[in-house]
Amino acid sequence: MNRLTPQESQHSQDVDTDLREVFEILWRGKRLIFFTTLFFSIISIFYALSLPNIYRSEALLAPAKKEDNLMNAMQGLSGLAGLAGFSIPEGSASQSDQALEVLSSRSFFRDKIFPNINLPDLMADPRWDSKNNTLSYDNDLYDSKRKKWVRRVGFPFKVIPTPQESHEYFIGNVLNVDNDITTGFVTLSIDHVSPFVAKDWAELIINEINEQFRVRDHELALSSITYLNSQIALTNVVEVRQALSELLQNQMQTSMLTDANPDYVFSVLDPPVPSELKERPRRSIIVILATALGSILGALYVFIRNHLSRGNESG
Repeated sequence: MNRLTPQESQHSQDVDTDLREVFEILWRGKRLIFFTTLFFSIISIFYALSLPNIYRSEALLAPAKKEDNLMNAMQGLSGLAGLAGFSIPEGSASQSDQALEVLSSRSFFRDKIFPNINLPDLMADPRWDSKNNTLSYDNDLYDSKRKKWVRRVGFPFKVIPTPQESHEYFIGNVLNVDNDITTGFVTLSIDHVSPFVAKDWAELIINEINEQFRVRDHELALSSITYLNSQIALTNVVEVRQALSELLQNQMQTSMLTDANPDYVFSVLDPPVPSELKERPRRSIIVILATALGSILGALYVFIRNHLSRGNESG
């Protein structure tokens, strides 16, 4: 049977004494700890209940298949384009990668999102009435009766939120984009107090990003077709005419694809729907963490008070 050495025995006694003293201090300050904990708990309950429910509408997207076909076709024509005097870049970002960058850009929000949403739904601290499916707004920000912004802001902000200010809030609090590099799938989600607004905005973003790239490529293809036809008419060199004809055919295929395919950049695998369950806040977690914080602060104050009182007595 192992016996403790005198030093180990003394250390064990010191530890027991310290723990006993800690418990005695906490016990003497139990009322203060209790009321501090209770105060934080009550405040956290009121705070948690004041937070509106936030709903998330998600859509699962996949890059359109035609993107790979066009990329392969363009790489195959790079030699012909060089012969004809054109330069086709290789290794550039895919169209879906470009679209992901555009999604969060200021210009896309300003031109495609800002004009097509009800701005108070974004910037007037909306609250959703689930029974009537209606939204109300903070009266200090927006007067619903007069349909007028009344918020008080300082420079450089304006009474009516600008696209730039709205974009910052939209990116930070509303839009979420997750790109799975392994599969190539993209999860786009919108957070809002109204699940129906979240669903509408998610659809709006998907439609607008597809339309923007579709129109861009369609206009580029048409201008390229016009230019290539003019160049074919100006040359009699067989090799150059052949190269131009190949490029012309490719641009005509692009033009047809842009006309026939509404899901131009992303195809929707799982469309957004109004969520029945809230995404946040997690009120129980807020209350538990605040209650624990109150207990810790109360105990800390008791120890500090005990230490100061001892210092005064020794002094």
